[in-house]
Amino acid sequence: MKNLYFERIADLVLALADNGISCHVEDLYDGYKVTFPWCCGDVIAHSYMLGRGECGYTVESMGFPWDENDVTLLDVQEAIDLITEYYKA
Repeated sequence: MKNLYFERIADLVLALADNGISCHVEDLYDGYKVTFPWCCGDVIAHSYMLGRGECGYTVESMGFPWDENDVTLLDVQEAIDLITEYYKA
């Protein structure tokens, strides 16, 4: 199962690195958590997240301004776009 989450997180981290956005990846349950030294938000992908990959949502963000209900389910591209926009604002 961890390989499923690795691909999602790897896509996110590589895209953010291409945009000059620093982050840190750590193991979390059977998946991963991405944290950012410049904000309180993080992104997770593991089997205990709310969406669990349903309806195209593949990661979960927490602590960002768009997380009005504490947690937002996103696909990887949405997460990349939102984090990039937030970082550059």
